[in-house]
Amino acid sequence: MGVHRPWQRPDAARRLRILADAYGLDEGQRRDLVPLLARRTRSMHDFLAAQSAAGVPPWSRLWREGHGDIWRRDADHIGAREADWAAALLD
Repeated sequence: MGVHRPWQRPDAARRLRILADAYGLDEGQRRDLVPLLARRTRSMHDFLAAQSAAGVPPWSRLWREGHGDIWRRDADHIGAREADWAAALLD
């Protein structure tokens, strides 16, 4: 499924489960968590895009340096794994 990047860990589902367990999240919180991950990551992309378009530093510089692309790819990566991560949290 695409190119594996070092920060896109193959054990992310297990690590997310450990995090949820450590925080004592109940089933409802676990169900709510996974959709928020991609949405929050996508919102950072959108924020960078808007601030860059408005010429606001340092966001315009970060956008030119490719940070927007990184946030978009990360959101896509997270979104593609939502079902697997939800299963890891709820099984």
